[in-house]
Amino acid sequence: MCNRYATHMITFTGRRIDVLDPHPEQIDIRDIAHALANQCRFAGHTRVFYSVADHSIRVAGQLPMPHRLGGLLHDATEAYLGDAISPLKRVLPELVALEETWWTAIATHFALPRVLPPAVKLADSVLLATELRDLTQAAHTTAKQDPLPIALDEPIVPLTADEAEDVFLRLFAYYSRVRTDSAQPQELTP
Repeated sequence: MCNRYATHMITFTGRRIDVLDPHPEQIDIRDIAHALANQCRFAGHTRVFYSVADHSIRVAGQLPMPHRLGGLLHDATEAYLGDAISPLKRVLPELVALEETWWTAIATHFALPRVLPPAVKLADSVLLATELRDLTQAAHTTAKQDPLPIALDEPIVPLTADEAEDVFLRLFAYYSRVRTDSAQPQELTP
């Protein structure tokens, strides 16, 4: 007998979601912030705890204002699927497809583009280079065919999980408000 909830999860806010069939109305920023703040980058292979939320905050901070909300949420799928390491994604195309399904639901919910601008990927890569330097034993190890950009000058001092969750939620509110304010028609004054 198959359990009809076999592919369901319960989120931080108590929602029951089928991980294979996400819907935009099931997405909650509190679930995303909490889960990402409690997940360590690099599957935990860092010198100190460094959360996906902290990473996302830093990615957003490298971007021009119109792209910051997308930068903050670029790893939001990991709140529901976990932070699978890149080598695993390379051999599990089903996981990549599932991430794309989740991204579509998340992007729809937050009115983000299905494909984020290249600036987000670049900021993500700059942060990766900085994280490798500051937080791992891999001083700057990369494949020859995929070199990383130059790391940020300032070293990373990680936030705690609670700090990362709080900052993530505050930035989400701010970036959402700025985006809404800039989308409003401006009155022309003579």
